[in-house]
Amino acid sequence: MCLSQTTSHPFPRGAYLTIDELRARTPSVPFQFNILRRTKGDIVMNGGNDYKVEATNDTLKKKFFVREIYAISTGDTLFLNCFVLELQKWYATAYLSGDSLVFDAGIPMNQDIGPGPMFGAMGGAIGGAQAAKVRYRYSLDLNTGKVACIARMPNL
Repeated sequence: MCLSQTTSHPFPRGAYLTIDELRARTPSVPFQFNILRRTKGDIVMNGGNDYKVEATNDTLKKKFFVREIYAISTGDTLFLNCFVLELQKWYATAYLSGDSLVFDAGIPMNQDIGPGPMFGAMGGAIGGAQAAKVRYRYSLDLNTGKVACIARMPNL
């Protein structure tokens, strides 16, 4: 599991709406969030990644968290929005490794990255529940914005 902190180059607290803001370490939205670890049951039933984000007030809508935020920093932990990276809904923790962010997330939404990850197409609800537990380790190159799968991790 990838729960390391970005201690060598912390990202200031707040929300980053683009990869350019993340590169520059300049969040454009003040930190006004609750970051919740999702239960294994919620992930199996609904799919998605390990962390969910909610507003601390009623001014921000759920759509904002799902589609518009690129990343959120608590000041010591960075959470990448995997939906904008096409790696299922919700967030994953990331740590800085050179010029890349490394994180664990679900299977890609639009592609097959190896033999057998798309259980849902073959096994209905049971296959979908199995696929929801699959995690891969990815690297996001901050210079190019490209995501690469670097390893399959143990299931949840």
